[in-house]
Amino acid sequence: MATLITLDTLARYLDRDEWRYDLDPEGSCIRTGFRGDHATYRAMVLYDADKQRVRFIVPNYLNLTKIPDKARVLERLMELNMQYILLKFGYDPSDGEVRAEIDVPVNDSDISYEGFRRCLYCLLTAVDEEYPEMMRLMWGTEAAKGKRSDAPGENSTRGRADEGGKGLRKPRL
Repeated sequence: MATLITLDTLARYLDRDEWRYDLDPEGSCIRTGFRGDHATYRAMVLYDADKQRVRFIVPNYLNLTKIPDKARVLERLMELNMQYILLKFGYDPSDGEVRAEIDVPVNDSDISYEGFRRCLYCLLTAVDEEYPEMMRLMWGTEAAKGKRSDAPGENSTRGRADEGGKGLRKPRL
């Protein structure tokens, strides 16, 4: 039995929460973004038919090319990989990119709206909550621990994230 997932199905899940997004012209992924409490992030949702999985990705979460002491940041990323069950952070030494990702296998099955939403919101909540600590580790400043001062209050979401209890802002990119 083949999986019941399509990229269009995943886009309809985003429609249910009134997310803004773009479908890749080749139909390979959904691009969106969100404004958290600490920064604005790009996000992608992909359906990989060959490997029968749905991927939730925050690409270029961090870039470590100009960071002289990467060890502290990489150690924290490894700690987070142990802390989370599905969410993983990866580092590409060739270009310095750090990405956050959740891969959900969907072999011969479906991913429900609730499961989709839980994965997406877990990813978004985690990257935003960890951002101030990453900035502190990267740049060694206490100022990076504060919240953004320009975060508009009127953009808060209708729901709460399933993990962590923090609400997220509606996507704006």
